[in-house]
Amino acid sequence: MLNEAGYRVTVRDYAAQSYRELDAREFGCLCEDGSDIVGVGCMSDTLPFIVHALEGFKAKHPEKTIILGGPGPTGVARELLEAFRFIDVVVKGEGERTMLELMDCIVGGERGDLVRVAGICCRDGSEVYDTPARERIKNLDELPLPRYESIPMEEYALVNLVFSRGCPYHCTFCDVAPLWGREHHRRSPENVIEELAFLKERFGKRHFEFTDETFVFKRAAVSDFCGALRAKGLDVDWSCTGRVNLIDEELLKEMSGAGCRALFFGIESGSDRVLANIRKDCTAREAVAALQLTGRFMKPVASFIWGFPFESVEDVAQTLLLMVYLSQVGVDTRLNRLAPFALAPLFKEYGDRLVRLQGKRSASPKEPFEASVLPSEACDLIAKHPRIFPEFFWFGCERFDEKMQMVNLLDRHWHTPEWPAGNEARPSDGA
Repeated sequence: MLNEAGYRVTVRDYAAQSYRELDAREFGCLCEDGSDIVGVGCMSDTLPFIVHALEGFKAKHPEKTIILGGPGPTGVARELLEAFRFIDVVVKGEGERTMLELMDCIVGGERGDLVRVAGICCRDGSEVYDTPARERIKNLDELPLPRYESIPMEEYALVNLVFSRGCPYHCTFCDVAPLWGREHHRRSPENVIEELAFLKERFGKRHFEFTDETFVFKRAAVSDFCGALRAKGLDVDWSCTGRVNLIDEELLKEMSGAGCRALFFGIESGSDRVLANIRKDCTAREAVAALQLTGRFMKPVASFIWGFPFESVEDVAQTLLLMVYLSQVGVDTRLNRLAPFALAPLFKEYGDRLVRLQGKRSASPKEPFEASVLPSEACDLIAKHPRIFPEFFWFGCERFDEKMQMVNLLDRHWHTPEWPAGNEARPSDGA
């Protein structure tokens, strides 16, 4: 968007490596290109590192404007600006049109004009302002394709892209639906296939993952996409997100025939009591049936969560036993601890129960919220600002040690062999 508007944009891809390997000095060097404005997008797992690294960078370059965006900063935009004066602006939610208007304002207007830009949190003097929410982009085909040539594509075996934005459901632990205002908008099948064809022809990519919150939400659109992809004959494979109440044999057969090799489900719990409490709109029995059906056509992936503040020992046991069963019948199962996200309804109810449990395992081999792997300065920020970095905390709950022991005892039973590159569905931030 900025390139097409005539702005000179240079891109530095700090996400090509694991955030466990990030270094504040190296990150500062990435920003050293002479630009007056530095924009950084990040998820919640890297937010404390980004804040720590930018503090040193801003001290060295006080004249530069620092803009943050992405899921990590969006839910805590005001708190970030109030706590860290070196951050100038946070873009909240969908960023393309907001960033373009923001740049026009910074370059051609007065600093006080920022409060007129919808969809941001900004500072005017000593005051912090939340501007009105920006209207969602309904026709996603109007957006240009990402400028892939700006990043090291050779470092990515699997390419993530999106067919749609937004989720209309009301799962209480998730921040993704609130982030998008619970509106769901899709690209056309032709627009998505254009991107797939470009990535294959330009970079030789064949393995893709659609990171949509709910890829299968519009059945007719999925069917049209599968038909158009088969007609194009691209010979690519892909994975995506499913939902228990939105799949059936006919749809799965169509998706498989168009190259879908894995389908990710957020099952979350084996306890119907917990499922009802988090508004998942399905039962454990219905989830098992959906996973079994999926397994006839592609690799089913089931993600579970433990650590809900209202979860009993019996609820955790039901989740773990269901996971063990599913792993034995070919389902790729993953267990994650509940991360408190600032935009999630559950956080609004239980956010005063945050506890820091250092050294406690989450029983997830890819736990994204491990403070121990961050620089000590970032860890200090986490400890000092729990309301800004709540994902690194737990919700306090009863009999926690007993639940943790159960999780650790059954840990070895659900880990399944790695699915080949390009055939693995993974959850996005907040899933």
